[in-house]
Amino acid sequence: MSLRKFGYTAIIERTHRFDRGSSHVRTPTVGPPEVFFILLTAVLPTALATLPSGMIATAKQDSWIAALLAAVVGSVFLAVVLPVSRKWPHIHLVEISERVLGRAGRMLFGVAYTWLCLHVTSGILLTLTDYVGLVLLPRTPPVVVMGAALFVALFAARGGVEVVGRVSLIVVNISIIIVGLINALSLTDSKPENLLPIMGSGITAVWKATVPAVGFVLELAIMCLLLPALAPHNRSKSRALLAGLGATGILLAANVFGAVMVFGPQVAGLELYPMLEVTRFVSVADFFERLDPGIAAVASSAMIVKLMVWMTATCETGARWLRVGSRTLLWPVSLFVLGLAQILHPTIVSLREFVATGWTPYMCLFALLLPAILLLVESVKERLAQDRIGRELVEGNSAEPSSE
Repeated sequence: MSLRKFGYTAIIERTHRFDRGSSHVRTPTVGPPEVFFILLTAVLPTALATLPSGMIATAKQDSWIAALLAAVVGSVFLAVVLPVSRKWPHIHLVEISERVLGRAGRMLFGVAYTWLCLHVTSGILLTLTDYVGLVLLPRTPPVVVMGAALFVALFAARGGVEVVGRVSLIVVNISIIIVGLINALSLTDSKPENLLPIMGSGITAVWKATVPAVGFVLELAIMCLLLPALAPHNRSKSRALLAGLGATGILLAANVFGAVMVFGPQVAGLELYPMLEVTRFVSVADFFERLDPGIAAVASSAMIVKLMVWMTATCETGARWLRVGSRTLLWPVSLFVLGLAQILHPTIVSLREFVATGWTPYMCLFALLLPAILLLVESVKERLAQDRIGRELVEGNSAEPSSE
């Protein structure tokens, strides 16, 4: 049965639209709501699965302050993205590098950001596999979970960022409702005194807990650079970007806030997935009990959507680098991601150690330093061009009297 009968004609046409002049450059159409939900999905799922335990262990009862502080610091760092996206609207970062630095720039930035996408995507896949294997399917071989998740992500990436945007719109709304319901139902087991004293762990501990979270916030900047349809080149998309950043900080703060109130900072810092453990304490009228499979299913779905986002970014980046169609790279990218997930970080423990120590500097390199280099080189070139034009005008004006 055709999807057009159900009113999906516009979605289908926009999903399969290509530029006539180029076989590999797509022209996606994504509105501010989809931008908000894609950016929220591109950061939050693995952040909620990876960060809370370490943040609580470091900042104790002040971990929620660290989550909000990460959003504030991230908003300052995102100032680099706005000039890039507004100076070169609707253009991929790899194509921008070719305009500024020539063919060598395209090769350098293409290799660098394709590697980044492969690395991040493999980390997402490993986190998803560990979470599903630990909570939902303990007897299922990890490679089966990886293969199923990659297949779903591959199918969505084939449709492009528009399809991912509509999937994220559905999944994020359901996730926010369920997480809010869990936090509300857990209030009966909460102890507000667990949050005291405020700033009792000191500013140094709060800052140490903030640093890894900033790395996840910088993923927003990278998404805007690698998926030009999300770039804040106008006011509405800029508001969507800031709203996604704010929602990320609030939801992360609510996650650690609820875990600390229920367990206390000492116990919550020892839990691998604090939010999941909170759901096991929910019991209302002997009816709402054992909700952990529901929250696990929601978290797994959100991670799969994040996998879709990064898979799409990987294929788009590789397509700009190699000058091929993005769909051509779907299967090769899937195989690379499957291999890297088992080679780079053999266990989830090694991945968590990398997140705690090296993730934020790693993200700063790709989200801040390299785009800033492009802006600097372009500004120097524009200044030299203006000086050359000025000299030519002066020379032309001085030559006119002598010719007369």
